[in-house]
Amino acid sequence: MSSRDPAYSGPPDAEMEFQLTNGQVDRYPVAWTLPIQDIERAIEFFKAYGEPAPFVSWYDDSAKL
Repeated sequence: MSSRDPAYSGPPDAEMEFQLTNGQVDRYPVAWTLPIQDIERAIEFFKAYGEPAPFVSWYDDSAKL
């Protein structure tokens, strides 16, 4: 499962780099990223309820398999 930002209005092919703790760099579409305030709120929701935040637009990645 991954998030989507329904408010994103930039170029559809724009990507952002993320560096993992092992040094690996992955690129993901910017449209999949969320503002930090939304991320923090979603993390707090998950901590409290143990499930994905309902206010985030989620995409079922398993449908691609």
